[in-house]
Amino acid sequence: MEKRVTFGRWTIGILFAVPQLILIFTFFYWPAGQAVYWSLTLQQPWG
Repeated sequence: MEKRVTFGRWTIGILFAVPQLILIFTFFYWPAGQAVYWSLTLQQPWG
């Protein structure tokens, strides 16, 4: 028989997921967004 982890309330599951989502946003989406922004706005080195 396979044991499964269940949470009594959905809020506990959300609380476990939030730190991981914050890390994904901080280290993936934010730098990717900055790279796109900089590639569209920075001036080219030789005009």
